[in-house]
Amino acid sequence: MARRDGMDQVELLELDHGPSETPVDAVDRARGAVREAAGGALGWIRRHLVLSIVVIAAVVGAIAAPVVVSARADRARLASLAALPGVLAPMDSAPRVAWTSPPISGLSVAAIDTQAWVRDEVLVVRESTGGPAQSHMLRALDLRSGEEVWTTALSAAPQLGEVESVAVADPTACVASPRAVVCLVPESWRIAPEHPDEEDVGMLVEPTAVRLRAYDVRTGGQVLDLPVAQRSSVVELDGDVVLAQTPESGTDPATLTRLDPTTGDEVWSVDVPRPTAAGGVPRPTAAGGSADAQVQLYGEVLEVSWLGSVHQFAGDGSPAGVLDADVSWHQRGGRWAYDMGTPGLTDLDSGRHVDLEGGVVPWIAADDGSAPGVLVVQGEGVLRGVGGVSGGRLWEVQQAVRGALPAIVVADERLAVLVDGLLTVRDLRTGEGAWVFESTGLLGESMVTDGEHLIVLVAGEHRSVVALDLADGHRAWSVRVPTTFTSLAVVDHRLFGVSSDGLTALVDDL
Repeated sequence: MARRDGMDQVELLELDHGPSETPVDAVDRARGAVREAAGGALGWIRRHLVLSIVVIAAVVGAIAAPVVVSARADRARLASLAALPGVLAPMDSAPRVAWTSPPISGLSVAAIDTQAWVRDEVLVVRESTGGPAQSHMLRALDLRSGEEVWTTALSAAPQLGEVESVAVADPTACVASPRAVVCLVPESWRIAPEHPDEEDVGMLVEPTAVRLRAYDVRTGGQVLDLPVAQRSSVVELDGDVVLAQTPESGTDPATLTRLDPTTGDEVWSVDVPRPTAAGGVPRPTAAGGSADAQVQLYGEVLEVSWLGSVHQFAGDGSPAGVLDADVSWHQRGGRWAYDMGTPGLTDLDSGRHVDLEGGVVPWIAADDGSAPGVLVVQGEGVLRGVGGVSGGRLWEVQQAVRGALPAIVVADERLAVLVDGLLTVRDLRTGEGAWVFESTGLLGESMVTDGEHLIVLVAGEHRSVVALDLADGHRAWSVRVPTTFTSLAVVDHRLFGVSSDGLTALVDDL
């Protein structure tokens, strides 16, 4: 408070107001004015009732409509996420640690959507041992308790002894329908030169017989066992499975067959024509490839990549077109083929070429399809946004990855990149930064989303799973988890932690 050293002299003046008057009550006068105005307005409304209703409705609608439209759009966006692999169901509050499974070997977070499935309150995981002579098994866990329900052995490559420089063409693969897990299982093997026409080459272990086997998700009992071609692939389609088989002959077509996975009944079967320029019998390789008929499902279209062509079929087996490409690659709203000679991408619909400028299109862990006209390209120390329509560069930012593979998520037109303890979120269309979260405890390149949050694993004094609001990065919730957690995974829209101890279920009870 300011200090006063003295007081000033004040002169008092007496004012002559004249005749005494009643004091004016300003508050009462204001109230009267309001009542008078309100009465006039009500009178006008009574005289023009219909027009008044229309005006009031228009005003209310103008205020409410954008709110309603925005709410509906947001609900529609979140509902659409339920059909996207790798995206969590909405998780607005911190989950609890429900249970941890027994140790599971060979579980790859990057490919967990092809290794684990939730069906009929059972979590089924395909477990693999490491090394060139891999073995595979299925392990089923009760989704509520984590207790083991059943296990079954799938396949094992033969013991290779002293053989050096060997590759294994292991076709073991599984998909899950609502009623059964269906697997391609090698039954017998042989060892042969990997490239018979060359000297000093390695050896290749390849199957001589393959079976299609289905296992009941509740009991693990085998419900189907069929012989199939040695080089086959399979996808799930509306409760059935679709099987592509490569012919052994150099002149026969490949086949595509839709089956009931529990009875083996054939729904339909069609031939996939051999391309005119293709000849000879393609040998399998350890990595597979377009020499074998590979079937993929994109939306409601089946695509079979084989010998430089991609044949498309509808779910009823009817032909839907042929693409001139080794493989059709669906990314960010377009259908693309890699052009290794340029290198770059070619739009399979328009033939337009997109120059990657020496970069690559990175793997995106989860993508809600927003801003579909923008491709993400990772270069040496940079990230670029490239227009899928124009092929031109939209933006470029510095993004040091220091040799690490970043975790990338696209949600609500935001691009989130997590690498080396730094999470950067930016506008996907413009490249402008939105927010950053940095922590030395930010673990791995593991990040998942429910469409409204980015969920990461943070180590410090304790280990926590933390949800950051996608819009502004504020912490929505966090929960302590076991210190053995190394990464996060999504299985059929449910959240799990991965560790040497096994899978840990994180359950949102709300």
